[in-house]
Amino acid sequence: DIRVIVGLAEDIMYTTNVTWPNAGDNISYKTNTVLRYDDSLRNVESWGQSALSKPPDRRVAVNKREKVLELFKLHLGNLSDELKEKYKLTINYKVAITDYLREIGKHIKDTIKDVSDEARWEIDFMENVLLVLTVPAEYTQKEKATMRKCALDAGLIDDLDSKKLEFTTEPEAAAIYCKDNVLKEHDLATSGTIFMIVDCGGGTVDLTTRKLLNENQLGEITERAGDYCGSSFIDGAFLDHLRTILDNHPMDFLKENYYGQMQYMVQNFCQNVKFEFTGEDLNFSYEMDLNEVSPVISQYVSDEVRKRMEEAEWLIKLDYETIKSMFDPVVERILRMIRVQLENCKEKGSKCSAMLLVGGFSQSEYLQKRIRDEFSDHEYHRGINISVPINPVAAVSRGAAIYGASFANSVNDMDDDEMDGLMFVI
Repeated sequence: DIRVIVGLAEDIMYTTNVTWPNAGDNISYKTNTVLRYDDSLRNVESWGQSALSKPPDRRVAVNKREKVLELFKLHLGNLSDELKEKYKLTINYKVAITDYLREIGKHIKDTIKDVSDEARWEIDFMENVLLVLTVPAEYTQKEKATMRKCALDAGLIDDLDSKKLEFTTEPEAAAIYCKDNVLKEHDLATSGTIFMIVDCGGGTVDLTTRKLLNENQLGEITERAGDYCGSSFIDGAFLDHLRTILDNHPMDFLKENYYGQMQYMVQNFCQNVKFEFTGEDLNFSYEMDLNEVSPVISQYVSDEVRKRMEEAEWLIKLDYETIKSMFDPVVERILRMIRVQLENCKEKGSKCSAMLLVGGFSQSEYLQKRIRDEFSDHEYHRGINISVPINPVAAVSRGAAIYGASFANSVNDMDDDEMDGLMFVI
């Protein structure tokens, strides 16, 4: 008896809901997939946005060596050995995924309790709640089985074969959401419309091209594609740039011992550079005060670097070309995937009418500009509508909830009035 549906986009970067605990002034429709552990790596001290939003103390001695973990779900997929080494974790990725699901599960249960108490509903989490968890398109049954085991260990289900946990792919969920919302906004919700979803997340970018068969059905035109070229790789390029300035030793030491400070530095970069860069203003630049964002790092640089940085007043200066060079390798990989998808459509004699950009990285104006510049006047898919829905971060989890509603309808054999009585948590 399904009475509550939870659409959970357990993405590299974000999970969605209306409010998240301990987010300070940054409350929004997203939370970072990140954990902050104590020094023993056994106890989670904070998770989500609050795990990254803690400014470092300028008094070096009081900076605890807390362990912050993110990008851990990358290790579940078919990650290259090079990337595994670059994004090496201090604990097993399955433990991190389980801990994260446990923390987000606490919040989901609290949210359901608050709403059900107000509505005077009796909700048994294990009996009445359907969880729909989205995964990257390239996940096999093996990866899904691992996620299911993590969900069991996290207390989200009470049996490994529980029917209260369903999976759908991230581009599939996004396509479902866009079918019911974005296509209608652009008068494209007609039978035969072909549209592409470009789901730009933190770790992966996934593409799928679908055909609207009727009001409730979607056909797949081309094979789904995905690659490790999400926005977190721009963060990685920024850290690589710092290595060219500060050398490897202080950056390695920061990563091993003060990961929280390193990630606070990355968040500063994201807020002031990655989210703001459009590619239009050739004079765009940013100065980062290292003493402010990472007060410990000055203790571990060489004498030569110290002299140079003291002359620069410990400011890291990022100009237009430097920032662009961080974006372009990632953006080019996305453009290459889109080219292949459009070419595959052409080979099948199908014309793509719309390209819908979803996911956190889709909010990048520079990425949007590069996609529009290349594909708006495509020789074959001429007139293609390239757009970003309102709150594109939530498209995947909302699509998951819609998918869950369809599943619940088939399981419960509900009529319209019963469907209206479902509670959605997204």
